Amino acid sequence: MNYPIKNTFTVSFLVLLFICPLLVSCSDSLAESSSEAIKTEISNNELRIVNISQKTIYYFAIDQQAATYTLWAPVSTEENAIDPFDVEKIPLSKILVEPDNSIIVNYWSSMKPDPQDIRHVVVDR
Repeated sequence: MNYPIKNTFTVSFLVLLFICPLLVSCSDSLAESSSEAIKTEISNNELRIVNISQKTIYYFAIDQQAATYTLWAPVSTEENAIDPFDVEKIPLSKILVEPDNSIIVNYWSSMKPDPQDIRHVVVDR
Protein backbone atom coordinates (compact mmCIF):
# COMPACT_ATOMS: atom_id res chain seq x y z
CA MET A 1 0.00 0.00 0.00
CA ASN A 2 1.36 3.44 -0.95
CA TYR A 3 1.15 6.31 1.60
CA PRO A 4 1.66 9.62 -0.26
CA ILE A 5 1.68 11.69 2.95
CA LYS A 6 4.41 9.55 4.49
CA ASN A 7 6.51 9.74 1.30
CA THR A 8 6.10 13.52 1.13
CA PHE A 9 7.19 13.84 4.74
CA THR A 10 10.22 11.62 4.16
CA VAL A 11 11.30 13.59 1.07
CA SER A 12 10.80 16.92 2.88
CA PHE A 13 12.85 15.71 5.83
CA LEU A 14 15.69 14.55 3.58
CA VAL A 15 15.72 17.85 1.70
CA LEU A 16 15.95 19.79 4.99
CA LEU A 17 18.61 17.44 6.26
CA PHE A 18 20.86 18.25 3.30
CA ILE A 19 19.94 21.93 2.70
CA CYS A 20 20.26 23.29 6.27
CA PRO A 21 23.98 22.49 6.70
CA LEU A 22 24.69 24.17 3.37
CA LEU A 23 22.91 27.34 4.43
CA VAL A 24 24.79 27.48 7.71
CA SER A 25 28.16 26.89 6.07
CA CYS A 26 27.56 29.70 3.57
CA SER A 27 26.99 32.33 6.26
CA ASP A 28 29.37 35.31 6.40
CA SER A 29 28.84 35.89 10.11
CA LEU A 30 31.70 35.98 12.60
CA ALA A 31 29.51 33.94 14.91
CA GLU A 32 29.42 31.06 12.46
CA SER A 33 33.20 30.83 12.29
CA SER A 34 34.18 31.19 15.91
CA SER A 35 37.12 28.81 15.61
CA GLU A 36 38.48 30.99 12.81
CA ALA A 37 37.83 34.37 14.47
CA ILE A 38 40.36 34.40 17.30
CA LYS A 39 43.33 32.51 18.62
CA THR A 40 44.32 32.58 22.25
CA GLU A 41 47.29 31.58 24.34
CA ILE A 42 48.77 32.19 27.76
CA SER A 43 52.46 32.98 28.09
CA ASN A 44 54.59 35.13 30.40
CA ASN A 45 51.64 35.68 32.77
CA GLU A 46 49.51 37.28 30.09
CA LEU A 47 46.60 36.23 27.91
CA ARG A 48 47.11 36.90 24.21
CA ILE A 49 44.04 37.23 21.99
CA VAL A 50 44.76 37.35 18.27
CA ASN A 51 41.96 38.58 16.02
CA ILE A 52 42.36 36.59 12.82
CA SER A 53 39.10 37.78 11.30
CA GLN A 54 38.44 40.70 8.99
CA LYS A 55 36.17 42.43 11.52
CA THR A 56 36.88 44.31 14.72
CA ILE A 57 35.96 42.14 17.67
CA TYR A 58 35.17 43.00 21.27
CA TYR A 59 35.98 40.72 24.18
CA PHE A 60 35.36 40.03 27.85
CA ALA A 61 37.77 37.66 29.62
CA ILE A 62 36.95 36.12 32.99
CA ASP A 63 38.13 33.34 35.30
CA GLN A 64 36.01 30.26 34.57
CA GLN A 65 35.05 29.79 38.22
CA ALA A 66 34.10 33.46 38.62
CA ALA A 67 31.97 33.23 35.48
CA THR A 68 29.57 30.87 37.26
CA TYR A 69 28.39 33.66 39.56
CA THR A 70 28.99 36.75 37.41
CA LEU A 71 26.15 38.49 35.64
CA TRP A 72 27.54 40.47 32.72
CA ALA A 73 26.43 42.16 29.53
CA PRO A 74 28.51 42.82 26.42
CA VAL A 75 30.01 46.30 26.31
CA SER A 76 31.72 47.42 23.12
CA THR A 77 34.30 50.18 23.61
CA GLU A 78 37.76 51.05 22.38
CA GLU A 79 39.16 49.50 25.57
CA ASN A 80 38.00 45.98 24.65
CA ALA A 81 38.23 46.23 20.87
CA ILE A 82 40.73 44.26 18.81
CA ASP A 83 41.18 45.40 15.23
CA PRO A 84 41.38 42.87 12.41
CA PHE A 85 44.64 40.90 12.48
CA ASP A 86 45.76 42.63 15.67
CA VAL A 87 46.87 41.21 19.05
CA GLU A 88 45.70 42.15 22.54
CA LYS A 89 47.92 41.25 25.50
CA ILE A 90 46.17 41.19 28.88
CA PRO A 91 48.08 40.61 32.13
CA LEU A 92 46.55 37.73 34.07
CA SER A 93 46.49 39.99 37.14
CA LYS A 94 44.01 42.23 35.31
CA ILE A 95 41.68 39.26 34.75
CA LEU A 96 41.98 38.21 38.42
CA VAL A 97 42.32 34.57 37.47
CA GLU A 98 43.09 32.02 40.16
CA PRO A 99 46.10 29.73 39.63
CA ASP A 100 45.27 26.70 37.47
CA ASN A 101 41.79 27.99 36.56
CA SER A 102 40.81 28.28 32.93
CA ILE A 103 39.84 31.59 31.36
CA ILE A 104 36.71 32.15 29.32
CA VAL A 105 37.09 34.66 26.50
CA ASN A 106 33.71 35.91 25.29
CA TYR A 107 33.79 37.82 22.01
CA TRP A 108 31.48 39.44 19.48
CA SER A 109 31.76 41.64 16.39
CA SER A 110 29.16 44.40 16.68
CA MET A 111 28.58 47.37 18.97
CA LYS A 112 25.25 45.94 20.16
CA PRO A 113 25.40 42.19 19.59
CA ASP A 114 22.46 39.84 19.69
CA PRO A 115 22.94 37.19 22.38
CA GLN A 116 23.30 34.43 19.78
CA ASP A 117 26.21 36.32 18.18
CA ILE A 118 28.36 36.18 21.32
CA ARG A 119 30.89 33.35 21.16
CA HIS A 120 33.47 32.10 23.63
CA VAL A 121 36.58 30.02 23.90
CA VAL A 122 37.99 28.39 27.02
CA VAL A 123 41.71 28.89 27.50
CA ASP A 124 43.28 26.22 29.69
CA ARG A 125 46.27 27.06 31.85
